[in-house]
Order: sequence, then C-alpha cells, then structure tokens
Amino acid sequence: MLRFIRTNQLLVFFALTFVVIGTAAFLGHRTQNEMLVLPGVLGPTIVAALLVACLEGTAGLKSLFVDQMRFGFSPFWYLITLLMIPAVVVVAITLGSILLNQEVVLGQPSVFPQIIFVIIISLGEEFGWRGYALPRLQQRYSALDSSLILGLLWSFWHFPGYLIGTGVPLDMPFYLFMLWVIPATILMTWVYNNTSSVFAAILFHSSANMSFGLRLLPEQTGERTTFAVFVALVWLCAIVVTVVYGPRHLRKR
Repeated sequence: MLRFIRTNQLLVFFALTFVVIGTAAFLGHRTQNEMLVLPGVLGPTIVAALLVACLEGTAGLKSLFVDQMRFGFSPFWYLITLLMIPAVVVVAITLGSILLNQEVVLGQPSVFPQIIFVIIISLGEEFGWRGYALPRLQQRYSALDSSLILGLLWSFWHFPGYLIGTGVPLDMPFYLFMLWVIPATILMTWVYNNTSSVFAAILFHSSANMSFGLRLLPEQTGERTTFAVFVALVWLCAIVVTVVYGPRHLRKR
C-alpha cells in the first residue's frame, strides 16, 4: 500500500481531497448543518499532512508546515499578496458600473469574525494545494501547465459545495466561477514560486476572499456583468505575468 501511495502521491492526494469534500457536503446537506462542510474545506491540508507523515515522517511535516512558512520575502510580494486582487476588484466594479450606467458602490469590509473564518479556510487549503500538490506537479510539468492542472482540479473541488449552495459564489453558472479560479491559480503559482512561501499563498487567498465583500458577486449585485469583467481582468493579469516571467518557471531566474 505504501509503495502504491509513494508512486501515485498526487493521484491519491486529489482523490482523497475529493472524497473528503464530497462526504462533508453530503452530510451537511442531509443534516442541513453547513458547519459540517468545514472539515471538507480543511481537507487539502489534512490529507497532505497524513500523506507526508506516512511517507516522510516528521522531517516531511517540518518541510510542509515550517520550512515553507517563510515570512522574509520582499515588500513587493507583500503588496502583491494583499492588494493585487482587491485592486482588480475595485477596477472591475468601476468598469461594471460604467457598462451598466449605474453609480459605483463599494461594500463594507468584512467584520473581524469573518476575517478569522477566511484565514481558517486559507490555512485549510493552502498547505495542500500550494504546499503539497504544486511542488510535486512542478517536478513533472512546467509552472504554467501545473497551474492549469491544479486550477482545473481546484475548481471542480468546489463543485460539491456549489451543489448545496455553500462555499462558492451563488447566482452564477459554475463555469464562470471556474474561469476565476484557473487564472487565480496561475497568479498564486507565480507568488509561491517567487517567495517559496505557503504563507504568501495564504495571504493572497485570504485577501482575494475578503475582497469579494466589496459588492462584486452576483448574489450581492443582482447582475453578472461586474463579475465577468473581474474574471476578464484576472485573466489579463495572469497572461501578463506568464509573458513577463515565463511559462516554464513563472519566476525571475
């Protein structure tokens, strides 16, 4: 069994994360208790920790949870992780308001308990997606190809939550949500490869989720144009980053 897991680590990781989120979503739907979905959201980090513990022991756990929690990257990357997606959101809301011929209205920032919840979600995902899966994908594929694979799988990982109305934006077709997740994954690979830090990915993920509170989502606005503009702008950012930094590594040499 361990030989199979060692040989097929990524396959096992993705299969188990889908089982965990699917089971959590099913139980949450059956019991009408959305809190039961939370263990599924934490699934990527939990599954990564279990696999690393089985295959690499304490040294692997240290590499996953300690060595990759780097804080000493440059201020430029702190600005990128904290402000890039919020800035894109503000531009999208402005352009959406122009297209719809309506007043620009920004929402209020999320309250403190919601900030804590967003950070917990990011911790539950990022040690799995960026800390575990991404480095192993990049051992086989280019940074861009790894991002596209991870982005596609990460998108579908949200589908059980989408089916029960939990964990993803409502009032939009799922393909539109996927079109946001995939370029966001490219940008997060870019951030991770230039900082070698899961902490940077956690900041980026948390900042992105928090910025959705600025009246961007269709469930807040009653229209999809603004979110579609946002998705187009994120794709533009991902394309520029890929051209400037190169699809092979998505980082400066």
